[in-house]
Amino acid sequence: MFEKRRAVRFRVPEKTVVALQGDDGEVHGRLVDLSSGGALVAVPPEDGSRFRPGLEIAGTLRREAEVSRWRGHVVHCSPGQNGIGIGLVFDRRGSADKEARQAIDAILDHPEVGGFKLRRSSQGVVLEVVGRLSFGTSRDCLGLIQREAICRIDLTQCRSLDSTGLGTLCRASQKGIALVGARGQVRDMLAIARITPA
Repeated sequence: MFEKRRAVRFRVPEKTVVALQGDDGEVHGRLVDLSSGGALVAVPPEDGSRFRPGLEIAGTLRREAEVSRWRGHVVHCSPGQNGIGIGLVFDRRGSADKEARQAIDAILDHPEVGGFKLRRSSQGVVLEVVGRLSFGTSRDCLGLIQREAICRIDLTQCRSLDSTGLGTLCRASQKGIALVGARGQVRDMLAIARITPA
């Protein structure tokens, strides 16, 4: 099954806290991943039952000294390793949207943030890596490689990677997946590992 990702989803640093205001008051959770259209927030299991698909919510995003407000609605609730995952879609109207966009941009500029996008090409499915491929994102990347018929990994927008990210690319290369567009530190790390990009 082809996983649809309309916008690149980014894994974010652990320090990003979200407060969700629903029908039953405020709940605090941790931002797991983020895109321009929505987010996945992990809340404690005991608070997960307070959310249901379709519920309109207001949220506050806190990262270091910055606080931003946004509105949106719940699209799914699912159990995960870190509690209950609440999938959210941002409302695109009003001043809260501008404030939320500024907060999203600030988070996505962080050097430790990385994400993926899948797209179809004439040769098959292409996995685009954006930002940093690291311990926090490698598991997701491996999962996509195993679930999808990936023909190529596009590293054009990949800024950097750590040893776990390099290991992920080694596995992909061993499976015959072409690695394209590597530049800078990413290209140098592949050369050290004796992986020749396509």
